[in-house]
Amino acid sequence: MKQRLLSVFVLVILLQITAVFAAPVVNSFTTKFVYPNHIQIEWDVSSTFDMRTLELYKDSELLYYLPLTGTQSTSMYQTPNDNKTHTFKIVVYDTTNASVEFSEKTEVDDEAPEIISPDNAITNKNEFVFETNEPAYCIAGFKSSSMTPVSKNYEINHTVKLNFTEGTNNILVKCADKMENEMGSSVSMRFTLDITKPGKVSSINLSKEENKLIWTAATDANGIASYNIGNINGKIASVNTNSWTVTVNDSVFYVSAVDKAGNEGEKEEYNYRRALLLSSDFVPEKESAPVKTIVEKKSLKIPDVTVSRAAWIAFGVLAVIFAFWKIYEHKTDKHGLRRYLRERKKMRDRH
Repeated sequence: MKQRLLSVFVLVILLQITAVFAAPVVNSFTTKFVYPNHIQIEWDVSSTFDMRTLELYKDSELLYYLPLTGTQSTSMYQTPNDNKTHTFKIVVYDTTNASVEFSEKTEVDDEAPEIISPDNAITNKNEFVFETNEPAYCIAGFKSSSMTPVSKNYEINHTVKLNFTEGTNNILVKCADKMENEMGSSVSMRFTLDITKPGKVSSINLSKEENKLIWTAATDANGIASYNIGNINGKIASVNTNSWTVTVNDSVFYVSAVDKAGNEGEKEEYNYRRALLLSSDFVPEKESAPVKTIVEKKSLKIPDVTVSRAAWIAFGVLAVIFAFWKIYEHKTDKHGLRRYLRERKKMRDRH
C-alpha cells in the first residue's frame, strides 16, 4: 500500500514538473502603427502540447479572444489608434492549462515630421532631394494650390521632380507621418539648379622648389568646389585649392575646375616635362669643329651661273660661223677642186 501511494505521488510530481517546463513560448510579440491610423499587434507562439486559447489585453481590458489548435500560432490583430499610450498583453494557454504572458507598451506619437535637409542646396540634377526625421508621406509644388504627391509610401528620403529652371527655385513641401500627424503649414524650400560648366583654369606654373603646380582659380556663378588633376589615363587627384604637389612621374597633366553643383569645366593642359627643362640650369654643349668640317666636305659647290652662260654663248656663235662657212664653201666650190688643192699642199708641206 505504501509503495502504491509513493508511486502515485511521484507521478503527480513528474506531471507537474512536465507541465511547468512544457509551458507555451512567445517567440515574438510586436506592435506597430499602420495606415490609415491603426495599431497592429503581431505574435508568434508555440507549445509542446496543443494550445487552447489566446487572450489579448489592452491596459488590462480583454481586447481579443482566439481559440487555438495545434502547437503553433502566428497571426495579428488591428485596433484603432487614439494617439494615447497603451500596454498590450498576450496570454496563451495550452491543453495542460499551462500559460505564458508577454506585454508590449506603445509610445504616443503626436508630433509632426520635420524636414532635416539643408536649405538652398546646389545641384546639377533637375530634381530636389530632401529628408524627414521619420517615415512620412509628402506633397510638394510651386504653389499651395497645385501640390502633388512626392511618393506613394511613407519614406525618409524624398525626391521632388518638377519643371525646374536653371537658377534659384522655390517650392512648398508638406508632410504627414503614419500617425497622421500633419505639419501645420507648408515649408518653403529653396534650391539652385546649375547646369553651366565653370570657367577654365589659367596661368598654370611650376614651383620647382616645391615641385608643385599652381594656377589661377577658375570662376563660377555659384562657386568652385574643387579641382581635378589628371593625365592621359584619366583623373589622378582632386584638391580644393588652386595648387597640387606633383606625385606622379608624367609628362603632361590636365587641370579642370568642378563647381558646387558638380559640373566639371574644360581641361587645361600643362607640359610638366618641358617646364622642368626650361626651369633647369642645363645648357646644351656646342657643336665640335670636326662636325663642321665634315659638313663642309659633303656640301656641294654651286657653279658660277654667269660664267657658264657666257661660254655657251661664245660656243654658239662659233658654231653658227662654222656652219655659214661650210655653206659658202659648198656653194663656191661645188666640185671640190679647191679642197683637193688644199689637201695636196698640206701633204707636200709635210714632206
